Amino acid sequence: MYMQFRVIFNHLRIFSCLYNFFCYDISMKNIKENNIQKALWHIKRHCYRIENNHSNSDITAELFHLKASVEILIRIFNDEKPYPNLDREEVF
Repeated sequence: MYMQFRVIFNHLRIFSCLYNFFCYDISMKNIKENNIQKALWHIKRHCYRIENNHSNSDITAELFHLKASVEILIRIFNDEKPYPNLDREEVF
């Protein structure tokens, strides 16, 4: 009886580990997709502000932000953290 319980318990542990692994993989894909959407939204917003702004200082600042957003998108595609100095998985 005790051996049957241990076998069943071990099977349940293995199934729970597999379930956690696959669910973690799915959630990481969702985070990556959401981060790509957010980064593209930021890039679109910066491009719109550059297009509709006529002040050189404002355009220069927006170009800086656009460059940073593109770098974040590249890091997301390379499966790195969006912000290298922060312990955060999601884009603001």
